[in-house]
Amino acid sequence: MQDTPTQRAMLALRLPELPLALALSDAYAERFAAAPPLIAREKEEGNRRTLDTPSASFSVALSPGPIPWAELEGPCQTAWHWPHATRKMKAHAAHLQISASSSSLGPIDLLLSLTRVVAAAALITPAVGIYWPGATQVHDVKSFVGEALNASREQLPLYLWLRFGLAREDDGSTSLYTTGLAAFNLMEVELPHSQLDPQTLVDRAFNISHYLVDRGPVLEDGQTIGISADEKFEIRHAPSMWDAQRRVYSLKAQPQ
Repeated sequence: MQDTPTQRAMLALRLPELPLALALSDAYAERFAAAPPLIAREKEEGNRRTLDTPSASFSVALSPGPIPWAELEGPCQTAWHWPHATRKMKAHAAHLQISASSSSLGPIDLLLSLTRVVAAAALITPAVGIYWPGATQVHDVKSFVGEALNASREQLPLYLWLRFGLAREDDGSTSLYTTGLAAFNLMEVELPHSQLDPQTLVDRAFNISHYLVDRGPVLEDGQTIGISADEKFEIRHAPSMWDAQRRVYSLKAQPQ
């Protein structure tokens, strides 16, 4: 199996503190006892810690400055799930860069492992938030850890891995777009000009994204997918509403 691309996350810190590798390993073991063990390498490396599971390697590096605000401003402003994102993330002073790599795990299992390591690091550091670059998404620490503790192959934590962006349209409808499905070699999902309320729209996009991540690129152009007995969407492989150079799964509700 070819190497799965390295996956990354950033942990925003109130103070520039790098945890000991053994402390991180212990926190991981306490919270994720059923997961493959996380073993600290014997040698500590200055501003970097390196740990391994049987199938993956993890790097935890301390950056003494904050994550550039130009990278965080947009995700914070659109974080409907975390109203205090801007205030919390603007106040951080340093950050941990946490990366995961593997030559045997696929994207799902590698991201599950990375999610657990990030959650363990958040529990033993002065963390104020998490930035998930692949989805341009920010998260509150408590919510992230709670999702990580319940995550599994059957219950993927897509709210952590994907951004479900909402845009209010001039005609009163709402459009939704995802960011982050590229990590699974999938096109993003869009539901343009929907009459569904925003929460229902997010729920539908979550379910469709979960189906794609679990099964791969199985939704064909022109196919119809049923969310329930009385709700179906037509699928088109179409240019994105926001970037005509990029193709997406564009879904439109079908009248019943």
